[in-house]
Amino acid sequence: MRQFIKILGLLLLTFSAVAQDKDIVVQSMHAEGSTFALLDNKRNLLVTYGYKDQTLKFWNRDTGFLYHTEDLGGYGNDFEINTIHGKTYALVSNTVLVYDNTSFKEIGRYPLGRIHAMHFHQTGGEGYLMVYADDVNGAKALYILNEESQEFVSTQVPVFPGEGEISHFEINSTNSHLWIATNFMENYFYSFATGEFINTKDYVLGLMDDGDAMVGVYSYNEKKASFYRYNYFTKEEQWVQTLQVDLPYATVTPYRGDLKMNSDGKSMWVAPGSSLLVELDANSGYIMGKIYREEEKRAMLSDGDLLYVQSGVEKPYAKFKRYEAQPITEFGFNLLEASNIGALQNNDGTELVATDYYGHPYSFLFNQATTRFTKYAFENPNTVQYNKLLVDSQNKRFYAIPNANLPIRMLETGKPNSVKSLLKNVGNVQYYDFEPEKQLMASLGGGALRIVDIASNSESFIKLVSSEVPYGSQMVDLSPSGNFILYSEQTSAGDVTTGQSITYFDYVTKQELWTKTERYSGAFHINNGAELLLINGGAQQVEIVEARTGTIKRTFPIDQGKEIKMGALSPNAEYLVFTGYQLPTSVYEVKTGKRVNQFKSAMFDYFEEGFVTETIVAVPASGAIKFIDILNNKEVLRMYIFQDDEWIAHTPDGLFDGSQGAWNRVAFANGNQSIPLESVFDNFYTPRLLHKVLKGGKLDIPKRDIKNLKKAPTVSMTYKEGSRNLTVEDDAQTVTTQSGTGEITVTANANGDRITELRLYQNGKLLRNNTRNLVVEDDVPVNGNSKVYSVKLVEGLNQFVAIAVNSQNTESRPDRLEVVYQPAKSDYQPKGMQAHIMVVGIDTYKNPKYNLNYAVADANSFMQSIRDGVKDITSKVNVYEVKNDQAIRDNIISKFTEIASTSNPQDIFIFYYAGHGVVSQDAAKEFYLVPHDVTQLYGDDGALKQKGVSAKELKQISSGIPAQKQLFILDACQSAGALNSVALRGAAEEKAIAQLARSTGTHWLTASGSEQYATEFDELGHGVFTYALLEALSGKADSGDKRITVNEIKAYIESRVPEISEKYKGSPQYPSSFGFGQDFPVGVKQ
Repeated sequence: MRQFIKILGLLLLTFSAVAQDKDIVVQSMHAEGSTFALLDNKRNLLVTYGYKDQTLKFWNRDTGFLYHTEDLGGYGNDFEINTIHGKTYALVSNTVLVYDNTSFKEIGRYPLGRIHAMHFHQTGGEGYLMVYADDVNGAKALYILNEESQEFVSTQVPVFPGEGEISHFEINSTNSHLWIATNFMENYFYSFATGEFINTKDYVLGLMDDGDAMVGVYSYNEKKASFYRYNYFTKEEQWVQTLQVDLPYATVTPYRGDLKMNSDGKSMWVAPGSSLLVELDANSGYIMGKIYREEEKRAMLSDGDLLYVQSGVEKPYAKFKRYEAQPITEFGFNLLEASNIGALQNNDGTELVATDYYGHPYSFLFNQATTRFTKYAFENPNTVQYNKLLVDSQNKRFYAIPNANLPIRMLETGKPNSVKSLLKNVGNVQYYDFEPEKQLMASLGGGALRIVDIASNSESFIKLVSSEVPYGSQMVDLSPSGNFILYSEQTSAGDVTTGQSITYFDYVTKQELWTKTERYSGAFHINNGAELLLINGGAQQVEIVEARTGTIKRTFPIDQGKEIKMGALSPNAEYLVFTGYQLPTSVYEVKTGKRVNQFKSAMFDYFEEGFVTETIVAVPASGAIKFIDILNNKEVLRMYIFQDDEWIAHTPDGLFDGSQGAWNRVAFANGNQSIPLESVFDNFYTPRLLHKVLKGGKLDIPKRDIKNLKKAPTVSMTYKEGSRNLTVEDDAQTVTTQSGTGEITVTANANGDRITELRLYQNGKLLRNNTRNLVVEDDVPVNGNSKVYSVKLVEGLNQFVAIAVNSQNTESRPDRLEVVYQPAKSDYQPKGMQAHIMVVGIDTYKNPKYNLNYAVADANSFMQSIRDGVKDITSKVNVYEVKNDQAIRDNIISKFTEIASTSNPQDIFIFYYAGHGVVSQDAAKEFYLVPHDVTQLYGDDGALKQKGVSAKELKQISSGIPAQKQLFILDACQSAGALNSVALRGAAEEKAIAQLARSTGTHWLTASGSEQYATEFDELGHGVFTYALLEALSGKADSGDKRITVNEIKAYIESRVPEISEKYKGSPQYPSSFGFGQDFPVGVKQ
C-alpha cells in the first residue's frame, strides 16, 4: 500500500525579499566560486550555486549574462534541473524549492521532515523529481514528488540498508540501476531487475547506462590518478586509465565531482585534485584530449564540444571548447570577499574597513565629497592573514591583527603605503579591544591578558590568566576613563565547562576590584566608563552595573529561547543586537530595555562589528555587503567590490553609484529580458549615494520607476562608401575600403515608444553631422528614427558604435561596425598628428567678490607644461588662450569653432579651464562654466543660460570637433558662501561631468567643485588640483615607459590631490575623473 505524505506550509515567510517585476542584477560570480552547476539547453540557461554565498544564479549559457541571483537564505544540499518543463529544484533546510527557468521566480515550496538528497529522473520524454527522505519510522525511503497534488509518493524501492546520511543518489538512463552514496563512504548499488543491494567502500565517481560504475584511486606518493570502469554485480573490469598528476596534498581522495559524463554518453571529463582536465573515451578509457589548468576544479558540466568548469576559486565559472586552455565565455566578475567589517566615524565621514578572502585589509571612504576605495600595500601579502581589525576613528587609523605570532599592522585610512609594523601578536588570542584616547590595545587568549601601548609600541601590561576563554562577543573591554579592564575566564574538565567568570581589574595598581561567576557572554563600557553593560547569557538578561563596584543598577530580560552567545552594541550605546545560529535577531533599546524589533535572517548567524550608523549595520552576504536597518529590517543599500578594485552600490529602487569600470556590470532584468544599468545611466546614476543613504541625505528619486521601464529601443547601421555606390548592410561586421569618406545611416526601432536621440561614435568619440553652428543642436532625426552621418576615416581601423535613446532616457544596446581604411598608394598623403590646446583662465570677474588668485597662473603654467609635453609627439602645436575680461561666452565659443574647422580626426584636442563652475538651481541642475561677465553665480539661472557655457553645449562642442583624442580639464572652483553645502553641488557637478564624458566618449579631469582657499596656498603658487596636474605632466605620473598618458595623469592626481590638500588645509580634497574613448599620450618624460 502506497503511503502519502501531505505537504504543509508551502509558503513560508523569510527575510528574502519577494522578487520584483524588475531585478537589479550585478554581474558577479559566486563568492569563492561555483560549487554546483546545471544546464537547461532548451532555454540557453546555465544555473550555478555557490556554497559560500548561499545563492543560486541563472545565466545566459551563450553570452554569460546573469539574469537573476536568488538568495536562498540557507545552505543548499542538492540541486536538480527539469529541462522538460523548465524548472530548477533546490534542496534547502529539508524543503524542495522550485524555480521557473524563464521568470526565475519561486513557483513551489515542498517541505518534508528530513530530506537527504534528490534526483530528477528523465525517461521516455517525461520526468519526475525523486527524493530520499526519512519515513514515519525514521528509515530512509525513496519518494516521488507529485507537484500537481502537492504530495510525496512512496516507491517500491526497499528502504535504504546503509548507516550513513545519504549525500547523493541517481538512476541511470536505462532504468536498470540505482546508485546511493553516503557520508560514511558507503556506495550502494541497487538492481531493479533483481532487487539486490551491493555495497562498496571504493571511491565511486559515476554510474553508467549499463550499470557499470566509474571508480577513482589516487596515489599522492606515486603522483598517479587511476580511473576504472567496473561492474559490481558481474565483477568485471572493462578498462582502467592511469594519469600522471600532481595532487595538492597527501589526504586528497577521489570525489564524484572529479568526473563528469558528456551529455552524449560517449566520453567523460576527469579532473583529479588540482591537476589538468582530461577527456576519456567512455567505452575504452582512451585519452581523447587535455586542457591544462593547474587549479582546483569544481562544478564540471560536459556538453558535446563544450566543457563548463569552476577552475580556481578566484576566477569566474567558465566555458571552454575542447582542448583549448582559454575560456570562450566567463560567467560574472570576481568579487572581493568581505569579512571582519568595522567602521570609522569622524568629521570626514565614514570609512568602512574589512578584509578580503585572504585576510588582506582594505577600506572604503564615503562622505559628502567623495566615495573612495583603498587597498593597502603589504610586503609578502600572500603569506599573512589578518583575522581581526580594530578601528581608531579619532586618528583615522585602524589595526590589522595577524593570525600568527607576527607583527600587528597600523594603517592610515586612505593611504595605501602607510602600513607600519608594531609589536608581534601572541598566539591563540581570541578577543581584542582598543581604547583610542589612551592609544591602548588589549588582547585576551593563549593564557594571557595583554595591553600594548601603541604610542610607544611597547607592552605596558601582561597578566597570566586561564588558557580558556568563554565563547561570546566582547570578552575583554578597556575603560575609557580609568586604568581598568574587564576580562573573562573559563575552566573545564574535558568537554564540560566547570566554571566561568568575569573580572574587573586595575592594570596600573594590579588590583582586582570585583569578580562575578555567572555565564556572561559580553561586556561593554558605557556612559564614558562609569557603567558596564553585561550580557548574562545564563540568566537571559542584560545587567547595567556600576563599573568600579560591580553593583547592579538595573536589568532587563532577553527572550531568545536559548543561552545568548552573540551580542553587539551600537556606536552610541543606544541599541543592543542579539543573534546566533538558527536564532532570530533581536534589537533592544538600552535606555528602556524594550525589544524594538525581531526578525529571522540567515545573514546574522554570526554578527560582525559592522555598525556604520546607530541603526544601520554592514553585513557580508550573498557575495556583497548589505546595509540593513536593524529597526525595520530593511535593506537600504547593497555594495559589490570586485577583485580589480572596481565597485558598484545600489538601492532597492535602482539608484546607483560606482567606479566607471563597474557601470556595465549591473542590469535591470525581468526574467530573461534585461536592460543594462548603463542604458538608464542619466536617470539612476547618483554620486555620493552611500553617504546620502547612510547619513539620511536627500535623494533625487528617479523620474522613472524601474518597474515601469519600457522596453529598450534597438538600433542598426548601414555603411555606404564615399567614392562609389556600395552599400554594406548591418549584418556585416567588418568593412575594408580604400575610400577615406563614407556615409553611415543609423536606424532605430522605438519598440512602442519614441526615439529622442541617436548617437554615433567613431573610435569611442561622439560624432555629429555638421559644424556650421557649433552650439546649435543637430536637426531632429529623419522620421524620428533614422539619421545619416558623413564620416571621415582615419587610416587603419575605425570602430563605429551606434546607440538610440527613447523618451525615458533608456539607451539601446550598441550596434557595432568596423571599417578598415587602407588608402590606395596613389591616394596616400601622410598627415601628421596636430595638437590643439585651448586654455581659459579667469582671475578677475566683473563682480569682484568672485575674483580668484591663481586661475591665470594655473592656466599659464599648464599651457607651458602641456605645450612642452606634446611638441615631441605631434607635428604641430596650436594654442588658443582666453583670459580674464576676454573670457566671455562669445570669445570662448569662437575659439571652439575655430578648432572645429581646422582639426582632423587623427589630432589631439585638450581644453583647460580655471575659473568658477556652477550647477544651476532649477530642476535641470545644469552645470555651467562661468565666464568673466556673469555677475551672480546663484539665484539667476536666466543669466547663466545667456552668458555661461553649459554642459549640454560642451557636449555639442566636443562632438563637433573632429579630433578623436579629447581631454577636458576643469579646475572649476565654487564660491564658499553661496550655499550651505558645497558638497551637494559637487555631487551634481560630478554627475554632469560623468554624463558628459560618457555621452561624448572623451576624457574629463575635474577638481570636483572645490572651494578656493587663497591664503592657504601661497606657498604653492597654484591651486591644489593644478599643482598636482603640473607634477604629473613633469613626469611624476609616468609608469616607466617614458610616455605620460591621460590615464596615468588621472591615477596620479586622484592619489596626489588629497595628500596636498590635507597637508595645506587640514582636510583632503578629492578630484573626479571619467574617461571614455582612447587613452593617449600628452607628453614624454625627459
